[in-house]
Amino acid sequence: MMGLSMLWIVIFHICTWSDAAGVNTFRFLKLFVDGSIGVDVFLLLSAYGLQASIEKNRISKFYLNRIKRLFPVYFFFLATLFLTYENDCPFSRMMIQTLYQITGLSLFKYQDFFSCGFCFDWFTPAIITIYLFFPLISIVVKKVISRGFSFELFFLILLIVFGVWVRENKHFPFGLLALRFPILFLGCTFFIHLKNGALNKVLSLCFISGCIGLLTGNLEMKRSLILLPLLLAFSLTRFNLPLKKIVCRVGKHSYEIYLAHIILVAFFIPSKTVSNFYLLCIITLISSMIIAGFYYYMNYIFYYFCGFVKKAINA
Repeated sequence: MMGLSMLWIVIFHICTWSDAAGVNTFRFLKLFVDGSIGVDVFLLLSAYGLQASIEKNRISKFYLNRIKRLFPVYFFFLATLFLTYENDCPFSRMMIQTLYQITGLSLFKYQDFFSCGFCFDWFTPAIITIYLFFPLISIVVKKVISRGFSFELFFLILLIVFGVWVRENKHFPFGLLALRFPILFLGCTFFIHLKNGALNKVLSLCFISGCIGLLTGNLEMKRSLILLPLLLAFSLTRFNLPLKKIVCRVGKHSYEIYLAHIILVAFFIPSKTVSNFYLLCIITLISSMIIAGFYYYMNYIFYYFCGFVKKAINA
């Protein structure tokens, strides 16, 4: 499911940029009209996994794992971006942009970033922000759950109202993250309830969230909340998808693929080097996987080098 969500995001961006570049994608675009669906699945599964991680690790280990997963690859991505497409940007500006991206502050002041070129990456700063505050988020979720199921529902509705208000009042791009607060909350509660053997509460939350989704007027929130019962039904079917191994591999390296596709989508497509849309999809997906592999092995080499330096210092 993580692999499917990332493929959905990548194809949505390919469709959106191809459509903007004048490549005929109308029929294909209808299927991937809303890339937020892929983001919702990704964040739901991420919150579930983060809750599992924080319950089995100390906070120091939790943060260390997150740092090792995110930052080296992100630095490689930013270096690629600056050396290729932003090379006319002053060095001081590059450093400021990098600082704001890796701290998540660009979520609140995005219009000042990448002013020397273009790169739309709100997602990684959002993930960094979630990781940074997740120990606090986990404590709040457990407090809410301890007060009973009715309070869970009340808190969920509060998050929905807050997320929709922030999104519709043009707080951009922070509104894109605020809209997912209910999804993050549900991801955490799903893990806790399933760990405690309370599958009935998970089923109830899915059903009620879907009903609330039908009632809300915000289309993005509606899709997010209606998606949950559908995901649960899909997970219970144990259906083996075609190309399952490839999709699982995409899920395993979803972060690297996400970063790799940004450069290809934002700069390769507008150049109109390839005019056939389906060929463009294939080339972009394969190229993203190749670049993602490069990022992954660079990360591996980085930690191997750090281990070598550490041994040398200790010697």
